[in-house]
Amino acid sequence: MARARNIKPSFFTNDELVELEPIYRLLFIGLWVLADREGRLENRPKKIKMELFSADNVDIESGLSALQKTGFITSLNQVFTTTECLSHLFSPNHC
Repeated sequence: MARARNIKPSFFTNDELVELEPIYRLLFIGLWVLADREGRLENRPKKIKMELFSADNVDIESGLSALQKTGFITSLNQVFTTTECLSHLFSPNHC
């Protein structure tokens, strides 16, 4: 189930995130909306696209790959996990 999340202003100035394409930064925010309290969600790119970008031409698999390469998410079996509760990017009470 999707959750409401608060994003801190420092999200937009994170020196690692700004290296990603803007659509992939938006994807990262969307993953947090879809993730459970532990930051986990199913590794189902088609479902993620339907939930976050149903009307847009976005290559979700490339975005997930970019987020993995930069260490913002990890993949274990069929589950994505955020590498940590990024309290400097998202309000800690929502992690």
